[in-house]
Amino acid sequence: KKAAREVRETISALSEQSVYTQSQSVHAEPLRESQCVHAGPLREPQSVHAESIRERDSVFLSDEHSSSDCGPSGYTGASVSEVNVVPENSDAASQFHMPDAPFPNIHDTTTSESDSSTPSEEWSPQNFASELRSWAAREGITQTALTGLLKLLRKHECHQNLPMDARTFLQTPRCSANHIISMHPGEYCHFGLLECLKKALEGIDIVPQHVLLMFNVDGLPLAKSSKSELWPIQCVIKDIDMTPFVVGAYCGTTKPHCSNDFLKKFIDELSVVLREGISIRGTVVQVEFRAMICDAPARSFIYGIKGHTGHAGCPKCTDEGDYYKNRICFATTTSSLRTDNTFRAQADPDHHRHLSVITELQIDIIKTAPLDYMHLVCLGVMRKLILLWVSGPLTVRIGPPQRATINMMAADLQKCIPSDFARKPRGVDEVDRWKATEFRLFLLYTGPVILETVLPKPLFQNFLTLHGAISILAMEGLCQQQNEYASALLHHFVSTFAEIYGHEFVSYNVHCLLHLTDDVKNLGPLDSFSAFPFESNMQALKRQLKKPGATLSQLYNRYSEKQLAQLEVVREEKRLGFSKTHNRGPLLDCCTEPQYDTMRTGTFVLKTKGPDSYCSVNGNIISIKNFATLHSTGEPCVIGYKLTAVGDLYSKPFPSSLIGTYIVNEEPHLKAWPLVNVQKVVCLCYGTRKVAMSLIHLQC
Repeated sequence: KKAAREVRETISALSEQSVYTQSQSVHAEPLRESQCVHAGPLREPQSVHAESIRERDSVFLSDEHSSSDCGPSGYTGASVSEVNVVPENSDAASQFHMPDAPFPNIHDTTTSESDSSTPSEEWSPQNFASELRSWAAREGITQTALTGLLKLLRKHECHQNLPMDARTFLQTPRCSANHIISMHPGEYCHFGLLECLKKALEGIDIVPQHVLLMFNVDGLPLAKSSKSELWPIQCVIKDIDMTPFVVGAYCGTTKPHCSNDFLKKFIDELSVVLREGISIRGTVVQVEFRAMICDAPARSFIYGIKGHTGHAGCPKCTDEGDYYKNRICFATTTSSLRTDNTFRAQADPDHHRHLSVITELQIDIIKTAPLDYMHLVCLGVMRKLILLWVSGPLTVRIGPPQRATINMMAADLQKCIPSDFARKPRGVDEVDRWKATEFRLFLLYTGPVILETVLPKPLFQNFLTLHGAISILAMEGLCQQQNEYASALLHHFVSTFAEIYGHEFVSYNVHCLLHLTDDVKNLGPLDSFSAFPFESNMQALKRQLKKPGATLSQLYNRYSEKQLAQLEVVREEKRLGFSKTHNRGPLLDCCTEPQYDTMRTGTFVLKTKGPDSYCSVNGNIISIKNFATLHSTGEPCVIGYKLTAVGDLYSKPFPSSLIGTYIVNEEPHLKAWPLVNVQKVVCLCYGTRKVAMSLIHLQC
């Protein structure tokens, strides 16, 4: 019965993968400035009149704006130097200014999901088998279900050439055990780095001159009823939109006994790739080791250094830490910084446990081992703050009424959270079950709104200092221009944190905030070198395991099947596209058919209803009501109500308008804008106020 049910589900899913024909592609070009904004009354039948209105000021700063003139519709935010909470001897705050807003230009090509000029390929048994093989490998169809589907398809005369068994069809390896070696106390399988890189780069039209590689090592428990762990070595090519791939993997009841044995095959192959490059279609692509992204326990294991609970455990400076109130506490300032030379020479014997095989690589070990923002800030400091508020010392603990207020506001804001967030806000009573994405959502977006009337002022200002610093470091462009100011904010946060909560809570994570700006200066915005994509892929690896035993054999078989299926490693470039046509309106005199409910870009989705219906077009924040076409040019446009900024959400440590956060009011008249410089916005509605925020974590 289970097999029959899986076959029915497989056939249903396969039918949804059918190739559809699109009839026409609409090409969009930039409009002249005089054509950028249209407004007028709701369209009457056969009316062709259009009323132009002048373009409003940009919500996000452009070349003509400075820190003293940073809001839309004439709104002027306060200067940072007037409200900064950083000590007066810091010059960084007074130089704060907003960089050019990084809007993606997506108006060059427009296609509809229901209309395309690309004809469907001529059907053939070979093409069908290839597409079916790719579909089965991509969707993780079980062998039982695929075997049942093949038997059904073979009943049709067109598919008599298909094999009867899924293993034959997918050409599952019969000798995967030959690639697995014993490694105390478990087993190790090396998938290979060079072949995966070639597979990824061959799918790119223009071969790059050089590529940047980022790696991740972490442990994954396979089941609650077993002690088995999976330790994959994952790799991703920076600036190429692709899922991380596995270079090697270990499986055992505990982590590998020796980290050098675990890394040996990987380091040997990586050394050759870094030295000789990769030959792609006659072009030698140079490879650079960008970063090894790990949490604190994995970093300690790989690099052979002290862990986060020991003396001299800081990976960036020589601070030894103090044993205070039954825990290791670190300083609120930095000590002398570690360098590549001092690490290789093991100048601090208290910091090193053994010499790591990673020193064989010709890289800067300190700069290529960044602090991971996901574990350090989200799962570390932000989680610690919430736990202190909920169950910490009585001097900082909030009462049941305040917790109930937080829970109620979090529930109310769920309807405002767009699809870009994997999870909706939850109350602090469930903080033990929060995931890293929920802590990031709270820190960057919902926290300043929820906590304003809940926390005592010193605690709230301390939280806003962390929120402001991390927001700066997460924004492309701003993270470099205001790096020193963000560093001053983090130093101020750590020092006031110790004063408010006590020195015993200045843990490894709190101390390492002082070094975070150095990694951003070397590697870019926080989300460009975080562990978020690797953690997401860990769950995908876990879903490939269909039975409890032979873990590495299953992973190797799925890897081989995907290689044979010739899946596209690099995702297809996503351009501006529309879907879900309708004729409900509203339309203005300057607009005409076709009308759409949904617009998609390579990074986000916009809709005419719900929390995905807010965006910024050429600096104007809009509540979207329709997507239509301009009469004059035939270009796509958005119809909606403009949201005018009326103030800052907060003024300290700097005005919130400087990072694109405003209190807004909705104008009463519909207007139309061409789709130029589109950026998604999250709009949080609570009480009688609306707060519009730029989606910071989507800018990387």
